[in-house]
Amino acid sequence: MTRASPNSVAIQSAPQTLLESRIEAALAQEQRPIAVVFDLDNTLVDTRFRTLRAAHLYAAAHLDPEHPMARLTLEETPYDGAELAQLVGLDPALHGEFFRYWEDFFWLGESFELDQGLPAAMQWAWAAEEAGFNVLYLTGRIESLRSASEAQLRRLGLPFAGSESLLCKPAMGLRTPTYKANVLLRLSETSHIAWFLTESYSDIAAVQAQPATAHISVLIEFPVGPKGEPAIAADTPTVL
Repeated sequence: MTRASPNSVAIQSAPQTLLESRIEAALAQEQRPIAVVFDLDNTLVDTRFRTLRAAHLYAAAHLDPEHPMARLTLEETPYDGAELAQLVGLDPALHGEFFRYWEDFFWLGESFELDQGLPAAMQWAWAAEEAGFNVLYLTGRIESLRSASEAQLRRLGLPFAGSESLLCKPAMGLRTPTYKANVLLRLSETSHIAWFLTESYSDIAAVQAQPATAHISVLIEFPVGPKGEPAIAADTPTVL
């Protein structure tokens, strides 16, 4: 299943080559620190493993062993619990209960251990570190999940210079795309942001709405995505 915008510009070159060409252009104009910023969920890590485990645990406790939820595979697993309940034909009366179960499990720090790394974005992170740039992680995960998130970065062997490299949302109530766009705007005042890589159309739309950050986004194509995604610029680079 593909989500990339049909008008997006697919990136074919090696990450390090692309990063270095962008940085050389920046250095010719300024001497600010240069950063490459990554989203986490569904950009650097595949969260479908969390959703799949939640589905299997719920099915084992509440459903018939032959229910489609109990036999769900990773390839069939959608973006979130709401879509999953519809996909497997769960009784509508149970949708709310399952979504709450999924949400609690999905955002449990221990569940992050189930995630697997996504090679496309991970290669960019390693290339950015090798080229000498500041690698930052900007996530919608809240501060209480910081330690679990830092442990995940270390487990995957991703560049991690310390707590200042991970930017977490201060409170769950903040709208994630708006939060990320505002953080990137602040970062752009003191650093040159070479790229912001994410699978989220909503994040990119918010970032592209600000002139100062309009051209920094790179779309990481993830196998599945939420419905009703906003439009993004047709020339947004896409990592396939």
